[in-house]
Amino acid sequence: MKQGSVTIFFSLLLLLLCSLFFSMVETLRIFEMRLESKSVTRTVTANAFSEYQPYLWENYGILALDAGYGGPDMDIAHVEKRLSDFAWANCSDSKETGGVYLFEIAPEENSVLEYGLLTDASGAGLIQQGAAYARYQVAQGLWENMSDEMQHIQWTEDAPDVEELVENAQKGIEEMAEETEQAQPTDGTEKLPEMEAVPVSEDPLELFWQIKEQGILGLVIGERNISTKTVHIAEPMASRDLWQGTTKSVEPDEMDCLWFDWYVMQQFGHFGSEEKQNCALDYEVEYLIAQKNSDRENLEQVVMRLLAIREVQNLAVILSNPHMMQQSYEIAVAIAGLLANPPLIQMIQVAVVAVWALVESVLDVRILLDGKNVPVMKTEAQWQSRLGHLMDALGNNAESSAEEGLGYEQYLLALVALQSQKKLACGCMDLMEASMHQEEEYAYVRMDNMIYTMKILSVYQGEGVFDGFLPMEKMWLPLYQSRCVETISY
Repeated sequence: MKQGSVTIFFSLLLLLLCSLFFSMVETLRIFEMRLESKSVTRTVTANAFSEYQPYLWENYGILALDAGYGGPDMDIAHVEKRLSDFAWANCSDSKETGGVYLFEIAPEENSVLEYGLLTDASGAGLIQQGAAYARYQVAQGLWENMSDEMQHIQWTEDAPDVEELVENAQKGIEEMAEETEQAQPTDGTEKLPEMEAVPVSEDPLELFWQIKEQGILGLVIGERNISTKTVHIAEPMASRDLWQGTTKSVEPDEMDCLWFDWYVMQQFGHFGSEEKQNCALDYEVEYLIAQKNSDRENLEQVVMRLLAIREVQNLAVILSNPHMMQQSYEIAVAIAGLLANPPLIQMIQVAVVAVWALVESVLDVRILLDGKNVPVMKTEAQWQSRLGHLMDALGNNAESSAEEGLGYEQYLLALVALQSQKKLACGCMDLMEASMHQEEEYAYVRMDNMIYTMKILSVYQGEGVFDGFLPMEKMWLPLYQSRCVETISY
């Protein structure tokens, strides 16, 4: 048998070499375990956010994690439990595989540091996500063209009070008639000429009262099939005591607000659009404008606003057209009679023009509800009604339209743009929540439980493999623990 020996110096040198080698191997293991921790953390956050609320995505294109998990109360502890479950599922376990995994880690802690809710800052998260969704759906050029067309109608919602104008005109006629009667001599001398009758087939002032008695909305809507859906929102977002997120919300910029208006038109139903299934109301955009409890009430409110917009625009057309003004003046003179003074004739003419513009506006809104276009500023050739035949025009089905004009959707978009972003966002969330409550499994879901961004902390602990060869083993223990912070947003 051969014998060998080793010197003390070589033994010490060998020990140092082994310590150096295993130190390098263990350092690489620690570095790789930290990379593994970051990878697992990203997977965990993605898995948690994959449990988004399906109804919101399928019907409105909005992604959010329901922190109430179907219940009415927010439960962040349950979110953290889900994070922990995903962490354990994504960490390799050598005991289960029966082998040795050099980079094995085990989760020690998973906590939510910060989170943001869709309802924070008056729906800032909803606006930004809706705007981002719209950017993928709509071409930028189409939006720019639409903005150019809409700028003509954003300021014209307030129309003159036609009833007040007609009442003032008729009051003036009555006062003039009384003065004429009092001026008749009683001594048998020649009498003053009586006021001349209206030489046309109809009096626009009398026609207005007939229209009002029949109902202007009835003349506009007619026999159309109107949705009868109603909704009762017990706690609107604008007045509810909402849960608050812990992260600071970023206010949406002007472009986000513009894109959000477009998103509303694309994702929410309205009169004339294809009916959406399982929604609280069919006319959702009309609800966002009028905030009433039934489709019919909301449509009626929108129709009245469209009438106001169209009346202002039609008044501008008449006032700028000398031929049309001459017609209204002749009618005013005929109504007032020979003895009328110029101020009375002017008062009657203003009332006649207002009634004429109103009748034309009724015809315009009928066209809009039929899905056709109406020019923003019409020419006389595009005019549908004629003085002396206004009732005939109301009795006919107007078929005139223009390809270059605006349709019902464009006018709705203009009305949506006039709403404050807070009112619009809260209205959207009210509708979303009410629609989800139509489904039995989402009957208790609340929009102020919806998380759209979250920051989490994950802590993992590894174990040494080659640390037994290393001196001062306890000094290595903190190196096996890794802390990862990850922020994720939809």
